[in-house]
Amino acid sequence: MIATAYNYASGGDHQSNEITIGRLIDRFGVHAVMGRPYLGALEVISIYAAEKVLKVYREKESSSSWAEWAQANPEDAAYLARAIKAAEEEGFIDG
Repeated sequence: MIATAYNYASGGDHQSNEITIGRLIDRFGVHAVMGRPYLGALEVISIYAAEKVLKVYREKESSSSWAEWAQANPEDAAYLARAIKAAEEEGFIDG
């Protein structure tokens, strides 16, 4: 799921289901989208993880230097590195 989110963030055309669902929930509410008034813990974690990939990728892209950004944001850099590795393993990018 973070592989698909990274692929989308870096210019791929397929948006992950978690990103789509998160955006629909933001717009229409959880009950309208899911048919129930709640999200399960794994749904929340998956949506958050995919959205975090997008957020972190955009922050990194807005920085003039990957190295400076990574030094200032080590946890986000490590998270993005995991997403990149997952994208490589899924065949979205060459390793």
